[in-house]
Amino acid sequence: MGFGVVSRCYFASLVPSQLSLFTPSKNHFLFTSLTTIINMTMMYISHDISVITETCDDIAIMYGGNLVEYTDTMTLFEKPLHPYTQALMGAFPSIKGEKTVLKSVPGEPPVLLDPPPGCRFHPRCPFANGGCKNATPEFREVEKGHWVSCSNIG
Repeated sequence: MGFGVVSRCYFASLVPSQLSLFTPSKNHFLFTSLTTIINMTMMYISHDISVITETCDDIAIMYGGNLVEYTDTMTLFEKPLHPYTQALMGAFPSIKGEKTVLKSVPGEPPVLLDPPPGCRFHPRCPFANGGCKNATPEFREVEKGHWVSCSNIG
């Protein structure tokens, strides 16, 4: 686990090789205790949606090095807007409700040394059109407190 402190904010990252050392409940206790006791903001970087959900008030989703969606945790789970966020939610098992078949995102992530033009998700996006391939979508607020970078939204 890595920590870095900058002013009143700390950054935390849990790498896959350390997953056996820390359970999600221990992470949650550690991170929430630190933010409360020290009165600091935390930026937690992870692919583990379950830990992020329990630990963070707001979530920012990145794809190919770009921010594609940002909102509070509840809104993101109730109404994901960006196609990549929707794909992530479809790939994550739910502990409530019906059991569903998990979905994978077809294709490969972009090579960041030579990213595709336009939206970096367009080669894998089921909703991509010509505009997605030609221009990088603006990161904009489409609803109060809900920001997204997709030309097909809003």
